[in-house]
Formats: sequence, C-alpha cells, structure tokens
Amino acid sequence: LAINFIRRQYVVIAIAVALTTLLGVVHLHTTPPMFTAYARMLIDTRKQQVMFPQQPMTWDYMEHAAVESQVEVLKSEKIAQSVVKEIRLTEDPDIVGPGDDLWRTVRAAIFGAPPPEVRSETELTNRAIGAVMGGVSARRVGLTYVIQVGFQSRSPDGAARIANAVVEAYIRDQL
Repeated sequence: LAINFIRRQYVVIAIAVALTTLLGVVHLHTTPPMFTAYARMLIDTRKQQVMFPQQPMTWDYMEHAAVESQVEVLKSEKIAQSVVKEIRLTEDPDIVGPGDDLWRTVRAAIFGAPPPEVRSETELTNRAIGAVMGGVSARRVGLTYVIQVGFQSRSPDGAARIANAVVEAYIRDQL
C-alpha cells in the first residue's frame, strides 16, 4: 500500500524534497552566525543574613528568592541602559544596524544595498537597549550563589564585551 502510494506520488515527493532542501540552503546562506559569550558572577548574600538573622525556617526560601531577584535585576532595563551608555552601543552597527530580515537580504541581493537610514539618538538608544535586553540571558547555576550571564551576538568579541559589561553594570548598580 505504501509502496503503491510512493510510486504514484514520486514526482510530488521529489519536488517537495527539492524545495525544502533549497529553502534550507537559502536559510543557511542568509542567516548570520550567532555567538554566545558567558560571564559568571558570585552573589553576596551577607546583606540578606544581616536583615533576617533569626529566621532559619524561611531562610532557604528567602535565599532562593533573593538570588532569583538578582537574576531579574541583571536582565532589567536599568542595567541595559547602563551598558549602552558605558560601552557606547549606539555606535555599534551590530547592535543598532538595520534589521536583517529575509526580505531586506533578498532586496539587497537583487537591487543593491539600500540607502543608509538616518535615526535620532533616542531611537538609536532605544534600539540598543532593546538589543541588549533581547540578547542577555541570566540564570542561577544550580543551587549556588553563582549567576551565569550570557549575551548572544554576531561577533564573538562583541558578545564577550557586552556580557562582561552587563556584570560590571550590575556591580556598579549594587555599590
């Protein structure tokens, strides 16, 4: 039964395989490679112990909540603003360059590069903040006080620079 179906529909099956293979090749050639850099940091919990010294039963929960709260602070807009300002990401074309969607790539390949867009400083800053917030990942490593901060970018050096800048901005914010 299956063999008869394949015999009758082999042209349709061959066309479908060829089209999906072609689409896969186009996707591979138009999608830029992405790199992720990680930085690790240790959270100091002595502040919480001073605030709640006599609560041993709820300490585990509060400790977990405190570390998870710091993870969210690392991904906040305030930290992203500080990173954008500190390492001048509004000037980085990988961060604030034109969006590389499929249609822009196809149009650029057919008609040539589009004229450069002129944007205001506020628009560049908002775009850079959005890129930092969208590219940052932060998670607690196991049940430790270590938080791993990652950043995904097209450039390996840029990813490492921004991941480290996020950790430094967090430390400055805590001081």
